[in-house]
Amino acid sequence: PPSPAKAAAVSPPPSAPPSQLPGAGGEDRVGVGITVKRDEEGLYAVREVAGGGSADQSGLVFAGDRVLEIDGRSMVRASTQDISRSILGPQGTWLSLLLRRKDKSTQLVQLLRSATPQAPSRTTPAAHPPPAAVAPAPPPEPYDLDIPREGALVGVPLQLKREPLSGAVTVTGAGEGVGDGDEVTHIDGVAMQGKSDSAVVALLVGRAGSKAQLSLKSGGVGYTIMVERPG
Repeated sequence: PPSPAKAAAVSPPPSAPPSQLPGAGGEDRVGVGITVKRDEEGLYAVREVAGGGSADQSGLVFAGDRVLEIDGRSMVRASTQDISRSILGPQGTWLSLLLRRKDKSTQLVQLLRSATPQAPSRTTPAAHPPPAAVAPAPPPEPYDLDIPREGALVGVPLQLKREPLSGAVTVTGAGEGVGDGDEVTHIDGVAMQGKSDSAVVALLVGRAGSKAQLSLKSGGVGYTIMVERPG
């Protein structure tokens, strides 16, 4: 009897090149020069920043940054294919990455998809750029208290001002036996500490010809004077 025909050997199909693997997108799709890996939290962390790539040139992407969103889509539970397809796109298109730094702060970074030149990569987390220095606001300036000078009730003939930071009431200019810069501590026995501007002015005002007792402090030395309200 004729011998059975031998089965023809079948070779397995060649593996697809990396650029054609699912999620890689082909040669016409490029990224921003980063590779990512899933970390212990289940988030995708930047493993490497390719030198000369869009991410590297921005100076805003560092190894160890966590990718929270790509173009507004959450990557927290994304598959490897999802994040690959989200990063890759046509040359010259923009990509938006929401990154979480190691200090838990977040930053939104806009990157241009482009072919990455051959250059050394950064795998060591770089120090994040320090925040821009913000000049401190200037301290508030002292302001004059509005003391009535005419009418049925008038104030003492002194110009007083308020120190916003300390709340102290001080004399502007010398006169009536007081010195410039002396602090008014009491008016008619009432302490100035914690008193509002209107409360201080109310104590200074009275009938013309009446007097107010002012306790003041100059260089740590206290003194008291009587000041007559002008008629």
